[in-house]
Amino acid sequence: MFPQFYQNHLEKQLKPTEYHTLKALVYLLQSHKQVSIELLASFWPYPIQFESRRRSLQRFLKLDSLNIESLWFPLVKEHLQAKFNKSQPLKLAIDRTQWRAHNVFMVSLIWEKRSIPLYWGLLDKRGCSNIDEQKALLTPVLELLSDYEVIVLGDREFGSVKLASWLCERQVKFIFRVKQGRYIQEENSDYIRLSDMGLVPGTSFYLVETKFTQQKGFGNFDIAGYWRRKYRGKQEDVALVSFD
Repeated sequence: MFPQFYQNHLEKQLKPTEYHTLKALVYLLQSHKQVSIELLASFWPYPIQFESRRRSLQRFLKLDSLNIESLWFPLVKEHLQAKFNKSQPLKLAIDRTQWRAHNVFMVSLIWEKRSIPLYWGLLDKRGCSNIDEQKALLTPVLELLSDYEVIVLGDREFGSVKLASWLCERQVKFIFRVKQGRYIQEENSDYIRLSDMGLVPGTSFYLVETKFTQQKGFGNFDIAGYWRRKYRGKQEDVALVSFD
């Protein structure tokens, strides 16, 4: 079920009973594609009462040994060494999803049109993340990938100058989508809203070393705008503006 390097690492990190429990849990998750503890407990292959199986699963999932840094990060390193060339940048997607009552915050590695979760957490609130939460999510991953060139990708929630400046300080590249209501200033020009740049379907622009925001104390960034032309009878109703 697990690749050999997974087995070698997991057997070192977990007790034999914990390792076999993890194998059984992964098998059930893959087979039934459900994350409900009650459902998984009903299929659990142990000859004990249902309630005992449910409590056993809950205790297992709360083990201190099941933490991202010690259990998952070494496997990520092994995978990177086997599959990735250090001369090529790694693309990381930062995203937040409201799943039922849970606000899931995650950074993933983009690989062959798929995303591999690297680090995640639950926010104890509803709504968008703030700069402190964003830095807390990214810091462990950037330390893990310190030997690689990294590009961080994010939607409009993460298009803040504070996060951009923090990444610049760490010499990390990024591309963030931003709202068209933001102000920019080219050299020897007045401030202008991105929405006033004249972007229409089928057009684009690229600005180098442009001041982004009217707030003082922030550096200049490259800004790109693109609005896809009508294709096969379909027209995008929004334009894409990003800065890096």
